Parts: sequence; structure tokens; C-alpha cells
Amino acid sequence: ALPLVSVLSITKLNDLANAVVQYLHVPYCYVFTITTAVRFVPIFAYEMSQITEAQMARGVEFDTKNPFKKIKLMMPLIVPLLVLSVRKADSCALAAEERGFYLRTRKSSYKKYTFGWRGLVLIVISAIMIALPIVVSILAPQIIYRGMLWFHIKPFNAKRFCRFCCFDYLELISTGSFKHAQ
Repeated sequence: ALPLVSVLSITKLNDLANAVVQYLHVPYCYVFTITTAVRFVPIFAYEMSQITEAQMARGVEFDTKNPFKKIKLMMPLIVPLLVLSVRKADSCALAAEERGFYLRTRKSSYKKYTFGWRGLVLIVISAIMIALPIVVSILAPQIIYRGMLWFHIKPFNAKRFCRFCCFDYLELISTGSFKHAQ
């Protein structure tokens, strides 16, 4: 999620939409829908907090552990938010139609986006940010276990340790590698 957040926080949504249309050849109406949804997330979050405060001022308490009661308490929040979102969608559709949204073609973009070394560096950094936690989660338990063998440290509970580190406990015993630590 961090690479996606960094891309969305650094890049203007208009530039991102135009680049997706230009290079990935996605129709502009789909790209516009996605960028509009991303733009409305903070607005809907703010409206949800406003509705929640209004319901709490009316005496509704949302602190319950019963999941069925929580669902029942969410209805007074969802209905006004749905009404507000339909109103916003209707006004945005009317504004887009008045501005000639359906007249736009792929060639009407005024800006050309080049893919250079900066883009490649950002893609490599994003791939490393995604792959590094996965590799560490796979290799770290094995490195810890081998370090325990090297320093002759006995794990306090071998089965729990092997389950936690995704080892096969029986394989460790059958190979004899775990007996050294005991």
C-alpha cells in the first residue's frame, strides 16, 4: 500500500489519468471514474464523521461488542451518506455533461508524458519496497533458528517456535539439526 500512497500523494491525479490513457490505452471514461472516486474519498470520510457526530449528539452509542447491534447502528450512518453521495454523483454527472465530457478522445490530451530514467528508478524502488518485507518474512525465521544453533541456545518451546517460524518440526528432528540445540 505504501507505493500506491506515495504515487497518489506525489502525482497529480490529472497527470496520472492522462498517462494511463496515453500509455495503457484505457478509455478515458474509466480513468475519469477511478480518479473521481479517489478524489471523493476524503470528502466522504469528512461527511461520515459529520453524520457520526450528529448521531452521537442524538444519543446513539456506537460502543457495543455485539456485531448484529453494530450493523443495526450503522444504518443511521449509511442512509444519509448514500443520499449525499447520490446527490454529489448527480451534480458531477450534470457538470461533466455540460462541459462536453463525452466529446473527449485519446488524442485531445495537451501534455505528452515521457518515460525516462526517473520513472524506472521509481518503479525499481517500489518493487523493492514490495518485495523486501516478503523476503524478510521468509528468511528471517531460518536465520534466527540457525543463529540459535550456532550459539547453542535451546528454544524454550521447539514446537511453538517451529510453528511460529513456519518450519516442519518433524523434519528438523529427523535430520538431527534440532538435536544439537537440545
